[in-house]
Amino acid sequence: MDFNALKDFHFSSPLWLWGCLLLPVIWAFYALFYRQGFAGGQIEKFADAHLLPHLMAEQEHQDEGKALTWRSLALWSLFWVFGLLAMAGPRWDYTEVKAFAPVRSLVILLDLSRSMDAQDVKPSRLARARQEVEDIERMAKGMNIGLIAFASAAHVITPLTDDRETLRRLLPSLKTGLVYT
Repeated sequence: MDFNALKDFHFSSPLWLWGCLLLPVIWAFYALFYRQGFAGGQIEKFADAHLLPHLMAEQEHQDEGKALTWRSLALWSLFWVFGLLAMAGPRWDYTEVKAFAPVRSLVILLDLSRSMDAQDVKPSRLARARQEVEDIERMAKGMNIGLIAFASAAHVITPLTDDRETLRRLLPSLKTGLVYT
């Protein structure tokens, strides 16, 4: 037997295997309550003597019934163990593959109205906004970035994309006269 193949064997949910501890308990209860003397010795306290032959099965039928009961208990136990093993999820050579990863996206809205030409922020509001967009672009690693410019109507400058170079090339050409008001 190749034991190297078993080194990668593990269970995905090993807590299900704790259910195997129920089997000895069930077998013990069964042996305790269905032993030979239980049915024959105790029933005489509850039933009249003339009714006992009708209530008690013949000895040979009792032996067959006990054997059938023990076989069914053994079969049930086998199915229980197989079910628990299946629920525990045995695995060999398992590698986790991320099938879906939500994409982190950022859309930047840039005001290109005439008010962005004001000189209250040096050099101008528009130049400072372009610098902010460049800073956001540099810091947003692994994100898709889109740029929408607006005055009275919105216009898509770049759609959501991971292409940072397009965004860098278009930023210097953004002027207040680009979007019509």
